[in-house]
Order: sequence, then C-alpha cells, then structure tokens
Amino acid sequence: MKPGYLWLLLPLAAWSGYKTAPPKVAQAVSAKKEPAAAPDPAVATWASQLEKANVADLEKQFLELLAHPDSPDGPDRMNLLCARWAELDPAGALAFFKANKDPGSARQRLLAQWALLDSEAAWAAIPPGQERDYDREAVMRMLLNEDRGIFMQWFRKNPAVIPDDDLAWTLLAESHGKELEQIAKTLLEKAAPGDGPSYGAGKFFALLAKSKAARDPAAACQWAAGLDPRVRDGALHAALQQWSESDPQEIWKRLNSDDPLLGSYKKTGSHGDSLGGRSSSALLGRTRCWPCR
Repeated sequence: MKPGYLWLLLPLAAWSGYKTAPPKVAQAVSAKKEPAAAPDPAVATWASQLEKANVADLEKQFLELLAHPDSPDGPDRMNLLCARWAELDPAGALAFFKANKDPGSARQRLLAQWALLDSEAAWAAIPPGQERDYDREAVMRMLLNEDRGIFMQWFRKNPAVIPDDDLAWTLLAESHGKELEQIAKTLLEKAAPGDGPSYGAGKFFALLAKSKAARDPAAACQWAAGLDPRVRDGALHAALQQWSESDPQEIWKRLNSDDPLLGSYKKTGSHGDSLGGRSSSALLGRTRCWPCR
C-alpha cells in the first residue's frame, strides 16, 4: 500500500464525515520515515460519491475495477469500495466476488473492512478450502496496521503470522508483550526438540527482546540469555542490536572486554562481528562530529 493511504482501510463513514485522527502506526511511520503523501483528489472525490452508493452501484464499480487490474489507483478504489460494501452487505459481496472470479485480493480487503466493523462475523465468513489460511494471514496483516486490538482477537485464534520489520509489530510488542511471550512459549513447546531452532518462536522472542531493550537494554540481555538455547542467540542478538542503536559506545566497550554475557555470545557465531561492525560504525558517525563542536 502506498505511504499515506492507511486511511483507505478505515470504514468509509469513519473517513468521510466522521474523520478521525490517523492510526498511531501511521503517525509513527510518518515520523520515522517521511511525511504522509496527500490523498489523490480523484480518489477522494470517488470516496465521497460512494457514501450514497447502493449494492447495485458497488457491483458495477467492482466489475469496472476488475476489468482494469493495472490501474494505478485501482487498489485504493478497491479498498474504498470494500469499505462501503462492508457497511451494506459484506456476505453478499463475498458471493458476488466469487461469482465474478475475483483473484482473492478484493475478498481479503472486504474481510479486513468487515472485521473492523464485526470481527467475529468476518472471521466466521472466511470461505473454507485451501485458501482459508492464506486469507486469514492476509487479513491479519492488514488489521495489524489498522487496529491492534482486533488483530489480537484473530491472532489468539490463529497465531500463524510471523513478525517482520513492520513497525506495527514493535508497537504490538509494547502493548501486548506478555501475551506475545506466552504465545511464543507455546510455539516453542510445540516444536520438536530435535528440530533445532524454532523459526516462528525465534522471531517472536527476538521481537520481544528488542522491545524490552528499548526500555532497559541490560535487563533485556539478561532475559534473553536465560531463554531456551534454540531461541536464545537470536533474542540476545536483537537486544544487543537495539542497545547498540541507543548506546554504541557501551556495546563497543563490552564487546572488547571480558563481559561474561557477551563473551559467551561472541562464541556462538557471526553475531558478535556484525554487532561490532554496527557499533563501530555508529561510533564513527559520532566522532566525525566532534571536531565541528
């Protein structure tokens, strides 16, 4: 989705006529990266027209969008169309999509919009079959950036989405850290002991370690060091990386000392070298400014 278009996933009434403050995730992303792009005026005009659209109008608009899949503003228009359809007749929309051979993208957008209005109904409405898990994961990734509370309602039922670099995961760890930790422990318990590192659980523990390190890096490292060996190194690395961003000088000092925690960590593989490179680069960036002061 284009930067600045998170508003398109909001229910149509919430965007037009009852405009709310942008989601916290969108605010955080904008502050960290770049200002949000202004909405396309043509799309905004189209959105205002949809407020009065009935189901027949939506069916006509959907077929037009389906006939022009490469339209640059097609995804934004489809999001708005699905937002309006979710308000009027979401179950009928799913049936119409299926009858007109929607490839799945509209179905997932409709389900995400429906979930924002009625989470349980949208969950139950996902069609059975091979696409069910794929649909759930796609919808959950949309919900993650729109409403973390509703995302967690779905995630508790199906913790199959793995954390990535999306800033929304960091915010989720801050607000639901204890619950995510319990889910991570359950995933690790389900992994066979002989399978080696558990990828899914490892990603969650690394996310939690990073979140903890943002508040208390030393305590986060101690927490990570006490984890199951299958996920310990990844979590410890994440905590130390976060620490290196806030205090690279301290990490550099510890990497070159007999610190017992980092001493064992450096022996596990290449993590220590990469972390040392990150810390030295950060320190170099700081020292370059000293003569200018």
